[in-house]
Amino acid sequence: AFRAKANLERVAEDDERDTWYWWLVGIIAIEAVANAMMLAGVNEYGLLGALAVMLAIGVVNAGILGWVTGEGWRQTNSVGLLRKLRGWLVVAVGVTGMSLWNLLVGHFRDSMLAVVTKATLGASSLGELLADDTIAVVFIETWPWECIPWARRALQAGKHIHLDKPPGTSVEELRELYELAGRSGLCIQMGYQWRYNPGLEMIQGWVRDGLLGRVNFARFRAGSEPEYYHRNQLHRYEGGIMIEENCHLFDQVAWMFGKADAIHPFLRSSARGFEEMPAGTDLGVIVFDYTEQGALAVIEGTSLETQAGPHRRVEVHGIGGSAILEPIEPPHIQLCLREPKAPFQEGWQDIEVEDRPRYVGDLEELIQVARGEREPRFSPEHDLIVQEMLIDACGGMR
Repeated sequence: AFRAKANLERVAEDDERDTWYWWLVGIIAIEAVANAMMLAGVNEYGLLGALAVMLAIGVVNAGILGWVTGEGWRQTNSVGLLRKLRGWLVVAVGVTGMSLWNLLVGHFRDSMLAVVTKATLGASSLGELLADDTIAVVFIETWPWECIPWARRALQAGKHIHLDKPPGTSVEELRELYELAGRSGLCIQMGYQWRYNPGLEMIQGWVRDGLLGRVNFARFRAGSEPEYYHRNQLHRYEGGIMIEENCHLFDQVAWMFGKADAIHPFLRSSARGFEEMPAGTDLGVIVFDYTEQGALAVIEGTSLETQAGPHRRVEVHGIGGSAILEPIEPPHIQLCLREPKAPFQEGWQDIEVEDRPRYVGDLEELIQVARGEREPRFSPEHDLIVQEMLIDACGGMR
């Protein structure tokens, strides 16, 4: 009332303080919600329980330590030297406190995950898990250059394994792994993600059944974006995107044609600082020469695309017709036949394809193999051919 009567205006410092307080409230809310979503799966009270826990953590982190840091920062602008030094001291205490608090929060999350892992699997260590006779299958999802020792350990414990791709960076190590699995009567299922893609299954079936006639050319194209290049550290491979991501397509080429008579790789580093991508193979074309079959297959890939998924593409051309799959997911096929072959007509036509999520077929196969109900679709010989072509075309680690 006095301020209104005296026609006094609020000082800018008060406005700044209010803005700072609202920023703290917003930070607390965002941090609490984000952390709660991460913790919800390991909290017996679900999302609400996780939100309550993380809200308390956020109040301490941003509400108390953040407020202390903010007040100290304001004092660093003071004219008096003593107050300015006191302000810097408060800032240092606040920042140090937030750092230590966030480390404690990280340990808290890890301990919660460990508790749930033990409760779910009955094991708190890999040794206990591998010694558990009720577990028949182990998924090896490590960095590819570290996967072979983990896979060997699981096989030695008598477990079937699903091995993420690419399976190491050596043909010999993978061959020894398959020999170990063979002696133990165990299955190694490779993590090539399109083995049960309905569109590729359909086209591979057409090639095998002769619908397209003798196939003379096939083109496989799958690119990605800079984020994928960073996240998967593609610069660490000599072959970059072509070995880490397009190994899925090597699997398809080997399925369709077998082992190539000759391979001609063209690998390039094209980013030149774009999106701070480290120098490495971010662009490639690989030509597979099947001299005896009179055919060529081509794999193309780049890490510099924008929204790459919708235009991943496979096209297969034979004497009797062509099939084009674009996109690969969800699959859409166009088929063209030189002559009608029931149930298909002459010329171009759209083919309806089931949209099945990735890995469902792989999981079904591995479960049935572990139960002794079926044999794997792909043989060790096939997987070793894929690995031989990968290393031939792309090399190993840098």
